[in-house]
Amino acid sequence: MENSQVDSPAITLKQRILLGRSLGILIVLGAVATGSLVWHINYRNPRTNDAMVRANIVGIAPEVNGRIVNLPVEDNQYVKQGDLLYVIDPRPYQAKLDEAKANLLIAEKEVDSRRASSGSAEIAIERLQHQRAAASAEVSRIEAEDEYLHNYLERLEPLAEKQYVTADQLKQARSKYAASRAALMDAQAKELSARSAIDEAKSDSRRAVSLIAQVGNVNARIEAAKAAVTAAELDLEYCYVRAPFNAYVSNLNTREGEYAKAGTQMFALVDDRHWYVIASFKETYLKSIKPGN
Repeated sequence: MENSQVDSPAITLKQRILLGRSLGILIVLGAVATGSLVWHINYRNPRTNDAMVRANIVGIAPEVNGRIVNLPVEDNQYVKQGDLLYVIDPRPYQAKLDEAKANLLIAEKEVDSRRASSGSAEIAIERLQHQRAAASAEVSRIEAEDEYLHNYLERLEPLAEKQYVTADQLKQARSKYAASRAALMDAQAKELSARSAIDEAKSDSRRAVSLIAQVGNVNARIEAAKAAVTAAELDLEYCYVRAPFNAYVSNLNTREGEYAKAGTQMFALVDDRHWYVIASFKETYLKSIKPGN
């Protein structure tokens, strides 16, 4: 009876020790299993608390200088592509565009006028060439006549000394020869004048062609005037600034009446088309991070 009473507390103590050890082992195994499971979950599906959502931010700056006359947007406002952001006073640039268009018309009229002058110069050159040809033919005719009169006079002079011809005949021959010489000099002067006139007309024609500034099918003066019109149209278009994409207005600290300077940022747009996340992960997790996770 006494032995059974003594053995009962010993058995209870052993059971407690065994139960404690079993619980300890179970706790360790549970911790190991839980740790392995957590590690496996984190490795297969990495997570982080260090992450942020970002979007591209684009600064908006004017292309031209001028005073802001219209600013229909507010800070943090959502705008769609094509919405008007602000307007710079377009009147100076409209005046420049009108001036450029007027200069283009003037250039076209001047080129047409110089082309007409060039055509007139070519006609004048052709007319002068005909006159020179006529003057040259006249010189040749008078030279032949002059040679005949000179020979005739040379034959009369010996005959006059022998009184085979009268003094009047000799005088008349000399008079005709003198008149022929004068006519020849006049014809030669006309031919020389025609040649000088042709040279001058050709010089005027070359000058007119140079002022036309034509290179093939392209006229440099007209193209330069057209380029000035295009530049003025661009400046006028730059006065009206519109949203290039869907976005949120950010850092807007200006109002109507402020003078905008070309290239100086006025505010920014937060691009709503593309959002992305920047997150910090351990290098050991990189193999488990795949596109689409």
